[in-house]
Amino acid sequence: MNKWQNTMLVLAITALLAGCDEETIVVSDDTDGKELPDFQRPASNITLAAAWDADSEPHGIKITPDNVGKQSPATFIEHEFATPVGRTSSFDGSEAFSFDYDSMISADAVMLSEQRAVSFWFKLDQQQSSDQILSIMDGSHWGARGREPFLMYDPDSESLSLWRKYHGSTFPGDTPPVNLIDGVTIERDQWYHIVITSSLDHSKIFLNGELTATGEPIGVASHAVHFGRSVPSNNSPYPDVASAQMAIDNIRIYQNDISGRYVNAIYNSENGQDPTPLPAFNPTPSNGTLNTRLKQFELKWNMLSEPSPLQDVTFNINLSDTADFANILAQYSTEENSIAPDELEPDKQYFWRVDTIAENNVIEGETWTFTTEKKPDTSTIPETLNVMAYNIWWGGAAPAGSRSQEYIYEQIITNDIDILFMQESYGYQQALAQKLGFNLWPENDSSDQNITVLTRFPIVEELRVDGSFVGVRLDIGEGKEIDAYSAWLPYGDDTVNSAANPEVTNQQLTIIDSEAGYPTVKGALPEILYEADGQRPIIIGGDYNTISHLDYTDDSNRYGRGQLDLPTSQEFQDQGFIDSYREVYPDETKDTCFSWTPFFKANPGQGRIDFIHYKGNQLSAVDAKCLLNDGHQEFHPSDHGAVITQFKVNKGNW
Repeated sequence: MNKWQNTMLVLAITALLAGCDEETIVVSDDTDGKELPDFQRPASNITLAAAWDADSEPHGIKITPDNVGKQSPATFIEHEFATPVGRTSSFDGSEAFSFDYDSMISADAVMLSEQRAVSFWFKLDQQQSSDQILSIMDGSHWGARGREPFLMYDPDSESLSLWRKYHGSTFPGDTPPVNLIDGVTIERDQWYHIVITSSLDHSKIFLNGELTATGEPIGVASHAVHFGRSVPSNNSPYPDVASAQMAIDNIRIYQNDISGRYVNAIYNSENGQDPTPLPAFNPTPSNGTLNTRLKQFELKWNMLSEPSPLQDVTFNINLSDTADFANILAQYSTEENSIAPDELEPDKQYFWRVDTIAENNVIEGETWTFTTEKKPDTSTIPETLNVMAYNIWWGGAAPAGSRSQEYIYEQIITNDIDILFMQESYGYQQALAQKLGFNLWPENDSSDQNITVLTRFPIVEELRVDGSFVGVRLDIGEGKEIDAYSAWLPYGDDTVNSAANPEVTNQQLTIIDSEAGYPTVKGALPEILYEADGQRPIIIGGDYNTISHLDYTDDSNRYGRGQLDLPTSQEFQDQGFIDSYREVYPDETKDTCFSWTPFFKANPGQGRIDFIHYKGNQLSAVDAKCLLNDGHQEFHPSDHGAVITQFKVNKGNW
């Protein structure tokens, strides 16, 4: 499994006392960044997913997405089932939202990962209901409440607490709630700026720009984020949780953990102070990306649009082949947010930095790095093939629009993929193929196209297009051909989540599986084998929407079920296909690859539902891995894990 560690940096702020009046904010390398004060940690990637002020229209990358294909927008909702949210005076004299015990507003379909930040201003009314815990914010899945994080207020102790799961519950799975942060004391009738952040390592609460408390990470994703009362629950024993009586304004929801420096910048800006100078962020390619394509290559970055942006900005870009910039290869100056560097060498690591010149400040940026691709030798048959199966989730755009689509692309190139079986393409497939320099089938950009094959090899024949399989014949060199199929099988009554339900018997699970993807597989595999005619190897990969009998065994005893009879995976085996991941990792008790679901990893049903099968002694599976919640250096952008198999090409067996 690939992991990238972001460079830890330290900020030293110095004034240039001679020669100029500019303030230089310098960012330099540091190997012990975990010991840095929080305000000295910059953040490379910041995505404002959704924002709403009481007196303006909602905005953010999830509200008005700019991505290719289906856009997957989020919406803010004031609910009719609750007492209407009123308006009151805000901290800055504008309007704020006013909440009674039964009031609630929601950011729906925001698809917030476990790595997140939520910022808002709030003021608790003097009058509060005592003898009960009150809700300020929660991140539930509507009627499927049970795992979401709650920000609660205890009127008796006058303190805030952050929980994973509602504090009084045990359902589902009888797992107890976890108190992440407790005892953050606040006063009533006073405005506070609060930011709740979470990474894979910790959660934090900031009040008025200062770090107040740290705890365990939130550890769950949120389909929606709600302010005020809890979502009415379909799961008894959950009682509804009343809202604190309060005012809220300036809601900001970020699809990344943000640094203390950025928190401080938000607070200063919204509190009417001078903007805090911050470096450029959101590098493209992301820091640490490998195998970066050279065709039409650009370096891109962003500058803050809020809090208050700096004016009259110029960017100075340094490009080097050393991390200390001792050897500067090129320097550029621009007022845009991108540059096309001069010709770069293949298979080489580069370092770059964007310094921002604005308002008498020189803000020295972080050091970012990328490695260019090694040009493949297309004159001969390759020794290995890297094959990926990946359901990219609503065109790759579900969590963060174009940013998460960029992360999908970077996962593909960093893992040097030759053949990609993609599901939920939904209009992103053609743009992605062009960016990769790959061939595509079906060759269209339809937002309704769900299943696609992308590959660097020539497509010599289109074999199949239907609602479950897309197949092509590839020439991998020297006239050697492979039949490759991308698959997306019907999920029926949802085998993977049903497996976690103790009320569903093993026999019922077999029936669920047999009525979902099995009939499709039973009908398609003989036709696929007929097309190959015993002369070509076959690779099939994709989202099967079911689990495998090779994973649910007496030894693994998952959910206490022992060996399961699962006809879909058994049919692949009966037809002579090999589960490539399980061939490389035969111990199902240790190597799980729960590709459903690294994003919603608190989902009760977890299992391997994405597969790569193959048949033919021309290939041998020699390595395999899963990209899960650490599958990208920023955050994993899909609700599915990506599965990758490296095949050795046995040239003598053709």
